[in-house]
Amino acid sequence: MTRFPKYAAFIAFLTVWGCGSSDKDDTAGGADGTTEATTETTGGILPQAGDWAIVTSGWANDDCNAENNLLTPTSIRFADVESTSFRNTYFDSQGQVGNTILCSHESGDSYLCEGFTNGFSYTDVDASISVTGVGVVLMTSETTASGSGDFVLECSGSDCGQVAGITNSGMFPCGTTLNWTAQAN
Repeated sequence: MTRFPKYAAFIAFLTVWGCGSSDKDDTAGGADGTTEATTETTGGILPQAGDWAIVTSGWANDDCNAENNLLTPTSIRFADVESTSFRNTYFDSQGQVGNTILCSHESGDSYLCEGFTNGFSYTDVDASISVTGVGVVLMTSETTASGSGDFVLECSGSDCGQVAGITNSGMFPCGTTLNWTAQAN
């Protein structure tokens, strides 16, 4: 039986990201000498656009036996960097993993990334796996970040029980979390 494809590992990796905004109060002196407060909405530290290397990664809360069945991403691409958001895409040794997702400012230097999806089908049994997840990315500088993603794997098809037994996941749906650190190339 075919093991989970390498891009399925990305599922857990995609742990990362936040949504929201942060308010900063600036003071400026008025013409009459009084101080008036203005509020400006900005994000936290933003990533440098481009390809980044995944430096460390590991699985936690792993009901899916992801450590033995999924490949972890080896790189991440940050693009469309704006004042409060960016998009990211994950890659492993075989190419892109899942879809490109939007990460929005949540608070401080944290970004929420929602809507990750990935999927694959086995060729030797009647089973298809779908992976969905959300993550958080914490920017520590414009060129370093860490992240975490929570993923749910679900199975459809008549042989899901067989796949759960062979992969030692036990059952579907199952959940796993991928933690990672990355730096700009």
